[in-house]
Amino acid sequence: MYHQLNAVVTESGLWEGKRRKSHKFLLSPNVYHLSQKQYQELYHLGIALYDCLLGLSHIAVIAYDKKLNYNGTWRFTRKIFSAGVPKIYEPLQGMNIKDIPKLLKIDLVIDQNGQFKIVEIDGHNKHGLGYSTLTKKFRQVLYPSSESKELPGIIPMLAQEIKKMGYDEIKMIYSDRERFYLPEFEIAQQEFSKHGINCLVISEIKVKENFLRKGLFLDLPFLQRKELYATIIKAYENKNVSFIIPPKPFLGGKNILAFLRNDSTNEGIEALLLSFIKKSSLEKVRGYIPPTFLI
Repeated sequence: MYHQLNAVVTESGLWEGKRRKSHKFLLSPNVYHLSQKQYQELYHLGIALYDCLLGLSHIAVIAYDKKLNYNGTWRFTRKIFSAGVPKIYEPLQGMNIKDIPKLLKIDLVIDQNGQFKIVEIDGHNKHGLGYSTLTKKFRQVLYPSSESKELPGIIPMLAQEIKKMGYDEIKMIYSDRERFYLPEFEIAQQEFSKHGINCLVISEIKVKENFLRKGLFLDLPFLQRKELYATIIKAYENKNVSFIIPPKPFLGGKNILAFLRNDSTNEGIEALLLSFIKKSSLEKVRGYIPPTFLI
């Protein structure tokens, strides 16, 4: 078994050169099995989450509209959505209502009653694409003829979505602070290629402005070369650039859990939520989020 798994890692290039020392990891023998009932439960939760994110995006577009400059609940909402978000992203959060993450990671735990609970809705993070691909390959090697069902994997689903959007290429720019994840990005790049998508991976250190003027990007990371923002933001405003994960960091913030739950029963927030999110979807998502408060 060890040799089979080691062969998968070797083929991926994750441990090339000195990477074995810096990128080693432990595998748990406790593989989590998802039942068909749980799969259906999470599938329907995903639909409700989509409704919630679309509603939050709609609220953000109004909250950040300087022409409106609403006070009261709108001002409070703007403050919540801006917490921890770099200033340069704030106007981007109020653009393009339908731009919500096509790649969304939900951190789930199981409580003492065996029920799923959401501890994070991560709508602004591209990490994990390579490692999830590697894990899928582990399973395929260990259980090649297994009769149990398996999930399709993130890259194949993203490849389908990219083609639906009319692209056959995706650009992945990574910030200098993300360079540790380059081996993982390269694994994702290889997998995209197998599904007919040309994935360009480039560091912000080496990127040229021309690269940022058009195309489909995986995301817009927090960059250290601040001068690059002007080019890609202008291209986004002119609809020459699209994102799988749009530049709306508030959708990945912890504040959103408290905002959706509204455990303080703020009447203004409740009215906003019910104006832009279907009640059934809001109630479903609330049922998965533990009591959460803004302090």
